[in-house]
Amino acid sequence: MPDHPRLKQISFDVFKPEYYEFQSTSNKQVQKFAKKAYTIMHAMHHSKADWIVWLDADVISVADMPEQLWTALLDTQHLSLYMGVNYTSDKSGKKGAWLVPETGVFAVNTRHPDFATLRDEYCRRYRERDRSGLRRFYDNDVLGVAIQAVPNATHRDLCAGFLKPYKTPLPHTVLGKYLIHFKAKHSKAEYGQEPVDEDQ
Repeated sequence: MPDHPRLKQISFDVFKPEYYEFQSTSNKQVQKFAKKAYTIMHAMHHSKADWIVWLDADVISVADMPEQLWTALLDTQHLSLYMGVNYTSDKSGKKGAWLVPETGVFAVNTRHPDFATLRDEYCRRYRERDRSGLRRFYDNDVLGVAIQAVPNATHRDLCAGFLKPYKTPLPHTVLGKYLIHFKAKHSKAEYGQEPVDEDQ
C-alpha cells in the first residue's frame, strides 16, 4: 500500500515467531483467516483507543454515517458490538450450537472491565491451537467463543430480534444503509469492474 498519513502499516514480522509457526501447521483456509485474527490480536494488545472498530477491507461506505449513530452503538456499558449469526450444524452435518458472529464489522470496548478476559481467550485459542467447541478454526468462530467466555458482560448484538437467521446480516442491520460488504468472490469482481468517476 502507498504511504498515507492516516494509515499505519504493520508487518506480519511483528508476530514472529508465533504467527509463522501457526501458519505452518494450518490448512489454507485457516491460514487465510488467521491473518485477520493476528491483526485483531495486535490491535487488542497495542491500541490506545477506547473502542477497536474493525471493518474488513471489502466493507465499503456508501453514505455518510452520523457520528451520533456510532456514539449510540458504542455504549460504554457494552463489551462488544457484533452481528450475531448462529449455526446448529457444521459442514459435516454434526449438530451443535455455535455463535459465529459476522466479523466484517465488529467492535470491542478496551475500557470495559472484562475486556482482558475476552482478549485473552481470543489470543489463547491461537496460541494453544485450541479448537475445542469451535465449528471451524476461523476468526469469527474464535470471536464467538471469546464473547461467550464473558457471560456476565453485556454485548450489543445488531441481529438481536431478527425473525430470520441471516448468514450475511449487515444489510438488515442499522448499519446496512451506510455500509456494503463485498464478501463473495463474484461481488468483489463486480465491485472491481465499476467505472471510476474521475471527478470524485
